[in-house]
Order: sequence, then C-alpha cells, then structure tokens
Amino acid sequence: MKHQAFLAVLLCCLLISLSGCSRPASDTPAENADPAPVTDEKQEQSSEEDASSAPTSQEEEDSKSDSKSDSKSDSESEEEDKKEDEKDKEEENKQDDPAADAVQGCYKLFDSGFEITVNEPFSIYYNPLAYNMTLTIPDQPTFQGYIFYDTSEQSMSQLEDTVRQLEDSYKQDPTIENMTKEVDEQENGLFSFTFTYSAGAAEGSPAGYYFIHYQKTENGVISANLFTDRSSNSDSIRALIDSIQPLTEHAVEYSE
Repeated sequence: MKHQAFLAVLLCCLLISLSGCSRPASDTPAENADPAPVTDEKQEQSSEEDASSAPTSQEEEDSKSDSKSDSKSDSESEEEDKKEDEKDKEEENKQDDPAADAVQGCYKLFDSGFEITVNEPFSIYYNPLAYNMTLTIPDQPTFQGYIFYDTSEQSMSQLEDTVRQLEDSYKQDPTIENMTKEVDEQENGLFSFTFTYSAGAAEGSPAGYYFIHYQKTENGVISANLFTDRSSNSDSIRALIDSIQPLTEHAVEYSE
C-alpha cells in the first residue's frame, strides 16, 4: 500500500516536470526586446520627397530665363504690332491724300494722245475724286494747277465759242490786267489757246497770275488751269504748258 502511494506521488512529480518543459513559445516579442530603428529610413524618404518637390537652382534659372524670353517675346510682338499699325495708318493717309503720290517726269495725259513733262518746282498726281491731274509746288501751298480732259461732243464743238466768251468776260473785268492770248495751229486741224493775265482780288478769286490753256485733240479737249501768287513762277508755268505736246515714246502711264 505504501509502495503504491509512493508510485502515485512519483508519477505526479513527473507529470508536473514534463508540463513545465513542454510550455509553448509566446507569439509576442519579448518585452525587453528593442524595436527595429526606423528613423533613418523615414528621414531618407522625407529627404527624397523634399528633393522631388523643391525645384533645383537650375530649374529656377531655366524658369526665370523662360519668363524673360516670354517677356521679351511679348515686347517684340507689341513693337511689331505697333509698326504694323503705323504702316496701316500711313497707307490710309496715303489713300486719303493722293498728293502723297505726287511725282515728276513725262506722263500721258489720260487717253488724249498728248503728254506733259513735269520738272522742278512742280509735281503731279491724279485726283480720283475730281477726275483730274493736279499740279503742285510742294513749298508753295497757294499754287494751284488742274488738268482736265473732256471727250464730250459739246466741248469740242463749242471750244471756239468758249474762248470767245472768255475773252469778252475778261475785257469787262476791271481787275484783270496784262492779258495775252496765244493761238497755236497744229496739224490735222488741231489747235490750242493759251491765256495769261494778272488780276486783283475778287469774290472767289485771289489776287495773282492766271494761266489758262486749251488743247484740242482728235477726241476731246484738254484744259489746264493754273494760278500762282508769285510772278517769279511765270516762266516755269509757261514752260510747263508748252510741254503739253503730242504723245512721244518717252511718256509713261501715270501709276495711281
């Protein structure tokens, strides 16, 4: 009996001993174990993010350079636009003022078969509003000169009557002095009349020197009316009128 009790106690001790040796390992880390360091990894990641988000000095310089280029490009574009606007305005003014096209040389007078040679101090241009060739002296705004071409049958048939009436009216005007008339009979029944006179100021007419020239052509009548307030221009005006001659190979079309 004692022997059985001893064996029972011994068996219990063995069971207790085996139970302590077979204890399962804990799933959690030991309380005293140091956690893995993550500070360096986080700092490195943060540095990379900062590097990727912040522009480099080269990028900043490139950005500034691009900004300057854009600013310069805008300035050049504005300057070009300004020049274009000025050019357009000059063209508009040129169209509004045909005198800007005034030239010198030997030109055909419409389709009359005659020409005129324009030299200093005169210039000539075509006035599309008045349908005439206008003569100017650039530094003498009071000078006036106009050349017309009339192809109506009335102008041709009544030319001599017009000249006669003109003579009569001049004789009745007390302000007119030193009137002269020249007649040039030409080939093919053509002819010209030239009147020159000085006159005092009258209503609608300033005081000065007047030159009126009629040239009969095969298909019409050329009329030239010129005025100057300077007697020193008289010889130049007479030379200009004398240059109205039948067309030669030297005459060119006036380009508007």
